[in-house]
Amino acid sequence: MDSVRRNREDYEPIRPLLNEIESIRTRQDVQHAQARLHALNIENFFGIGCDADLKDARWNLMQVNQGGLSMGESDYYLGDDEPTRLIREAYREYVKKLFLMTGKDEATAQQQMEAVLAIETQIAKASYSPTKLRDVEGNYHKMSYRQLLSDFPGIDWSTLFLLNGIPAFDSITVNQPEPIHEVERILAECPIDQLKAYLYFKVVDDAGSSLSDRFRQEVFDFYNHTMGGAETDRPRWKRAISAVESALGMAVGKLYVEKHFPESSKLRMTQLVKNLQTALGERIDQQEWMSEETKKMAHEKLNSFYVKIGYPDKWMDYTGLDIDEKLSFYENRTRAMQFLSRKFTDKRVNKRTDRTEWLLTPQTINAYYNPTTNEICFPAGILQPPFFNAEADDACNYGAIGVVIGHEMTHGFDDQGAQFDKDGNLKNWWTEQDAAQFKKRTNVMRTFLTKSRYYLDFTPMVNSPWAKILLTTVD
Repeated sequence: MDSVRRNREDYEPIRPLLNEIESIRTRQDVQHAQARLHALNIENFFGIGCDADLKDARWNLMQVNQGGLSMGESDYYLGDDEPTRLIREAYREYVKKLFLMTGKDEATAQQQMEAVLAIETQIAKASYSPTKLRDVEGNYHKMSYRQLLSDFPGIDWSTLFLLNGIPAFDSITVNQPEPIHEVERILAECPIDQLKAYLYFKVVDDAGSSLSDRFRQEVFDFYNHTMGGAETDRPRWKRAISAVESALGMAVGKLYVEKHFPESSKLRMTQLVKNLQTALGERIDQQEWMSEETKKMAHEKLNSFYVKIGYPDKWMDYTGLDIDEKLSFYENRTRAMQFLSRKFTDKRVNKRTDRTEWLLTPQTINAYYNPTTNEICFPAGILQPPFFNAEADDACNYGAIGVVIGHEMTHGFDDQGAQFDKDGNLKNWWTEQDAAQFKKRTNVMRTFLTKSRYYLDFTPMVNSPWAKILLTTVD
């Protein structure tokens, strides 16, 4: 990471893109520009992607999701409590500062900052809350491509998909229709100069951490310090490693497992998972509130878990990724992100889902459950001390990684996972009475937490771990 060069170049690497946005004259130009930014992995207005069809998990399905909010959640734009107001005011200063740093005068920077806030606030008012986003059925609206054009005519979909290299497809889901309709209104009614200001900011905001130190500092001060609470930035060497990992994660992972995860560890971990599956099955049988019919379906799902341990069987091929030392760090980062986007587009659009695909790199210290493939995954990174120790006895490992294994398995039976069957399809397999009993027991904890003196919306917190408790004992 050549910091001297980056500081010398400052924001020159993005100047051509900023000039393109400055040259916008018509609303069609705006549509083309926002599509081009998506092709450069700069999210704006909304998000697009391709993932498993929730109701036919054998196949991938094109997806449109709400987005466009630089602060992430709508509450940051709409909340009226003091901490939120302070963050929002800091965000205003941050946005204005980026305009000033790229050559805008004080009056113009103020005006364009107000435009960005107005557009993002308008999107925020229509966006789903974190609680509403947990409603799986309510975030699935599958339609034909023809219906997409008919129901959402205010977005130039053909240009968007063309510039993003997405081939023709038959079906798509617009997961949150209301914010997408709001974007249509913004594109049709908002003054062009304000739309330009929004797109201009999205470019600078996205690039900030890849430009000079002064831009990186502004990004850190707002996102990491003001919003995230970090007191100091990570040292440059750690950020350099993260940059390599984000671009070449699986290549780094291959080197990692060769050094840190022998086959013997994989075999031992496999046995631990099998034993805990058996234990969870016994817990299911002990639930007096659950009918035999639902227990049978629960066992089928548990026994169908696709277990991933350590690393993938097939490594990603990075042929075609061209990193050029003559280019800036930002330009090479963009090349890497575009390479990965094309890789996933080619692999997913109009293709069957691939259960062997890993959603985490092997060196990641984390784990996950994926409902559409009914899989649990434990990368080699988390299968190290103190979570997993190949030299320790079973008791030690059950008390450490065993907790993680149990946590991920029970996600298959929490408020969201329980809505998917053994094949990964969004399909009810609970009897009506058992579903009511599940809800009754979750309400016990919800009622307790909502009476807390530190009241928040506890719905996501309550529902996610509840399967762990319900499969033990709750009255």
